[in-house]
Amino acid sequence: MSDEVKSEGKEKEEVRDGASRRSFLKTGVITLGAMSALAATGVTGAKVAEAAAGKSSGKVSGKKNYKEVDMSRVNPIPPVKAPAKWDYETDVLVIGWGVGGTMAALAATKAGAKVIALEKNTKEKWPEHAGVHSIIGTGGREWAAAKKRTWGPEDVKPAADEMWAMNDFSCDYKILVRQLEEWQNCLDLLHSLDLKFQTVDLGESFDEPGQKYSSVMWTSVNTDLQDFTTMDPWVNKYLGVERTIERALVKKGSTRIFYDSPVNNLVRDASGRIVGAKATMSGKVKYVKAKATIISTGGFGANWDMCKHYTYITDFCGCHVGAYSNEGDGIRMAQGVGSGLTCVPSVGVADGGIDMLALGRPWNYRQDTHFKDQTVSAYATAVIQLARQPSLKVNMSGKRFMDENGTWKKKTMAAYGQPDHSFFVIYGADLDGYINFIKGSRYGMCENMITPDFRIYFDDEDIRPLWHWKDDLKEGKRLGTVIEADTIEELAVKMGVNKKNFMKTVSDYNGYCDKGVDEEFGKHKSFLYPIRKGPFMAIRAKSAFLWVTQGGIRVDEKWRALKADGSSEIPGLYVGSADAGGMMKPYNFGMENYFQQAASAIISGKIAGTNAALEALGKEPV
Repeated sequence: MSDEVKSEGKEKEEVRDGASRRSFLKTGVITLGAMSALAATGVTGAKVAEAAAGKSSGKVSGKKNYKEVDMSRVNPIPPVKAPAKWDYETDVLVIGWGVGGTMAALAATKAGAKVIALEKNTKEKWPEHAGVHSIIGTGGREWAAAKKRTWGPEDVKPAADEMWAMNDFSCDYKILVRQLEEWQNCLDLLHSLDLKFQTVDLGESFDEPGQKYSSVMWTSVNTDLQDFTTMDPWVNKYLGVERTIERALVKKGSTRIFYDSPVNNLVRDASGRIVGAKATMSGKVKYVKAKATIISTGGFGANWDMCKHYTYITDFCGCHVGAYSNEGDGIRMAQGVGSGLTCVPSVGVADGGIDMLALGRPWNYRQDTHFKDQTVSAYATAVIQLARQPSLKVNMSGKRFMDENGTWKKKTMAAYGQPDHSFFVIYGADLDGYINFIKGSRYGMCENMITPDFRIYFDDEDIRPLWHWKDDLKEGKRLGTVIEADTIEELAVKMGVNKKNFMKTVSDYNGYCDKGVDEEFGKHKSFLYPIRKGPFMAIRAKSAFLWVTQGGIRVDEKWRALKADGSSEIPGLYVGSADAGGMMKPYNFGMENYFQQAASAIISGKIAGTNAALEALGKEPV
């Protein structure tokens, strides 16, 4: 067995927090392991208000100045020449091993090619969002069955028209049409691995008025998980789509996977063709030769400098919660060989992001204090989850400004219109009462308050519980993201808002709660919970947080990288995952979830992998 395949067993050898599946099923209880504490920063609510007023130096972590773009992290990465001797040779090289990269490898092997995959992270710190177990999309027979309607070729154009408009025309129409045509084929390929899904119609939660082609969610299920619900967001790392694909590829033996192998440069020959890559593999420089190469590194959301340079998202967002290995290196390498960006500054956001930069903290909100393997996204932290709930929200002048139960898009845009693009979410002492009051009324797993009955399933001997949101909230208080006071008046002072406005806002809101009628913004009575008992709490939030960047390298309808002017393809180079520009993706300041990020990555990987393999085998891409 090769070294890279042997590394598959490392996880089982390590000592982990948590207990085995057997002990859980036997006792019904998992003990929460000890949590690592964040170092106290000493940042107070007053300092947050000072930073919001523009008095902050902008210095973060003593090194990074988040007011100045470091162009060394933005500029294209040039290619290198072919070496005198190659260390490895293959048909298709896949750079990046998330859901897009694994799908690209699967499609390439199905087409008959041999694959080498390079992932810059170690296997034990593979920073996927949480493991993809739910994918959301539109079209195909399974979508039609879930919707109890028909789907045929005649539906593609009207669906594309609707989705294009709902996505604010921020994608390439022809690419969107290809996504719709290819979606069922992607599902069929996943089914070939015996990966089973349960479909959930999300229409009631996510539809905008007049939609005809709203999305459906596919959640991976397995007969061995009868004790868990399909909506449990955390039983997914081991049984996730990408892990299932990896195990199938290792078993088949047609793919060699190298972790701890960041790619430094693409290799270009004298004719201009991309013929492989230069990588640092376990600390040693190696060259991999390939007949076709696929970039699938996950976008540039973790790279603040690229975000600032190419987008306006830093005005909307206070932090990035996605995989912090998504630093845009793949995109920069493609630019280095002559490709260009498209559909920038389209980005993927959700409402209620913590303003980490104002707190003097890094752009990437690291959620590895509880689980060192970094498998849990920071969006699940108590402070972010509380910032997203439909409790009372006020702007920097102490006035209410929205129906707090609106869609992600409505809430994000409403918050963006406020001073400093920021707001406060207000709570009384009865947090348990509030959470129980609204429980089951919101969208579900993305906004759940995390408790130890949520688990991450790795294998039969490794089921880990998550933390309790109350413990996590303590860490938020230590970070300075939460402001507390015994009275409403004192809270207003600590928040730095107009005391008269704020006291009237809270009084009026409590009156609406008593009546069960929101006379100001029409929020449903199911979310009207009064704020009367102290101590009181305010969470200062930015209008949104960043999931993932959506603009990327310009591709054609075969997912070949195009030159910057779009005139022709770059020979030998394909693009997958969030590195490909022009795709229809979700969270463009809203909930237009027709192809959620993982679904777009799956489609992108499937098309790029198939065509890279065909080219490598001397056939015409389709």
